Amino acid sequence: MSKKKKEKKALMRPAISDPFEEMEQMQKSMNRLFESFFPMSIRQPQFMFPTSMPSLQMPQVELKNEKAKYTAIVSGIEGFKKEDFEIEVHPHALRIRAGSKNEKIGQEGGRNSYSGSSASFYRQFVLPEEVDAQSTKAKFSPTKLSITIPKLHKKPPKSRKIKVA
Repeated sequence: MSKKKKEKKALMRPAISDPFEEMEQMQKSMNRLFESFFPMSIRQPQFMFPTSMPSLQMPQVELKNEKAKYTAIVSGIEGFKKEDFEIEVHPHALRIRAGSKNEKIGQEGGRNSYSGSSASFYRQFVLPEEVDAQSTKAKFSPTKLSITIPKLHKKPPKSRKIKVA
């Protein structure tokens, strides 16, 4: 075969492409497409990981075991009101619940509008010692809720000798 024919045949042969290169090109095209539809703000880490958004975080509870009492401090309760909380104390357990709903219905320029949000919170703790549920006190502030639960101080039963009959 002549040199010209070989060159012509080489030019006519389809180029062998790398499938991974094609996939990479397709990925770049998809990225450009998504970037055109979605603004940069929703592709930020705080949007992808909602726990870093304050409005979606669960309140934190710190339970302290002191000599004569337990103290539970609930923080991160912004948005909840005093009436939203329900606290139950059992001989060996503490339950804290809160729930709030906000709804707004209105009219603007001949249009009806509605906006609403709700939040709820529930935590339960097992207390190793028996507590005095009747003497439990709770104090609310806009940023935290403090619950004081006195321990029952029972004297250990006295031991005694028993005669075998």
